[in-house]
Amino acid sequence: MCFLFVVGNLAMSLQQALTLCDASCTDELLRAYKHFQSEKYFDRRLVECLRQPKTEKAASWLLKHYLEEGFILDELLVRKTLLTLLQTQLWDTRLHLLQCLGMLNIETELAHQLFQKLKLLTADKNKMVRAWAYNGLHEVAKQFPHYKTQTWEILSAVAENEAPSVQARIRKITRLDYYSLQKDCG
Repeated sequence: MCFLFVVGNLAMSLQQALTLCDASCTDELLRAYKHFQSEKYFDRRLVECLRQPKTEKAASWLLKHYLEEGFILDELLVRKTLLTLLQTQLWDTRLHLLQCLGMLNIETELAHQLFQKLKLLTADKNKMVRAWAYNGLHEVAKQFPHYKTQTWEILSAVAENEAPSVQARIRKITRLDYYSLQKDCG
């Protein structure tokens, strides 16, 4: 299906487009991204769509793509994005936002709340969310080193009966030199 962003003579807003867009279709999402990305305040509109139930799934994918392209969110937009992660119930939105954590500067005021939420998400029923929640703990520890020891303890205590994809993500994290002192002492 070809998704158009103009109906008659009227151009759609980003929110309208994401409401109509199939959020599980990468081609449609990429078309929406290419169409709207160069607009002024795209990042603000995108984060606002992230906070709307009808558009959050598509907006979270677009936000991840936007950050992967090298764009950076300002402090207010990072805060709104992290607050969405703390509140959303959709697993796909959670996953996309968890995958964004390494590209966001986490403010000190949210670090503890985020760390606690990530610990809860390591027990999520979705294995991809669990894997990226462990990665999120690592991202918080990188930005706030006082979480390093606690993160290492959590990562090293993961049960062997955890899904292979989760174990693989944890192995990737624990191989980093960042945890070398904990490996030697633990």
